[in-house]
Amino acid sequence: MLVRLLRRHLQPYTGLLLCVLVLQFAQVMASLYLPTLNADIIDKGVATGDTGYIWRMGAFMLVVSVGQGVCSVAATYLAARSAMSMGRDLRGEVFERVSGFSEREITAFGAGSLITRNTNDVQQVQMLVMMGCTMLVTAPVMAVGGIIMAITRAPSLSWLIGVSVPVLLVAVGLIVGRMLPLFPLLPGQARRHQPGHARAAHRHPGDPRLRARAGRDRALRGRQHRHRPGRRARGPALRPAVPHW
Repeated sequence: MLVRLLRRHLQPYTGLLLCVLVLQFAQVMASLYLPTLNADIIDKGVATGDTGYIWRMGAFMLVVSVGQGVCSVAATYLAARSAMSMGRDLRGEVFERVSGFSEREITAFGAGSLITRNTNDVQQVQMLVMMGCTMLVTAPVMAVGGIIMAITRAPSLSWLIGVSVPVLLVAVGLIVGRMLPLFPLLPGQARRHQPGHARAAHRHPGDPRLRARAGRDRALRGRQHRHRPGRRARGPALRPAVPHW
């Protein structure tokens, strides 16, 4: 569902996304090329004492660094523009859809839940698009380019990559596998603390889900009230003993 949603709402901004892809590729290539220039300056300039070569290659490194910075800023700007535009369209569509709900449907969902869907949930989708256009695009290109550069520059040390990369993949896979089952529990925990569900259960007592949510809310408020700091314990008042003659 998320892929279909992104495909439909990002289709008008295909041109911007292609520009982001080209700029990110240029930035990664510049980042991988700078260490090679630095090595050439040391090997051919510093070691031989060729000051002219050092100045020429240093100026070229400066141009490459400036180009890398320009590509990075432009790619981030276009990615943010695409993500914000997609979020604007998505918020407008959600608002138009919710405007056609009846009062019973709005009460069943809860006003707080609908506001969260139109603000926080859309913002999470925007952040997904933004991170995908920046980190998700640059990471594979950087990984493949770095492996190629390392193998071509130092073939005798290529076994380190063959050991470290599988270890990193296994570690990341274990972390992601541990985190993914926890994400579906977050919306339920957030809805459990919304007071609108308790009011909806009183308005519609025939719905067992709303009554269960209302019961959980009442139990939670009762526990919070009992453990409130400074609260006096209720019980029979202690009376002074009166002697009986």
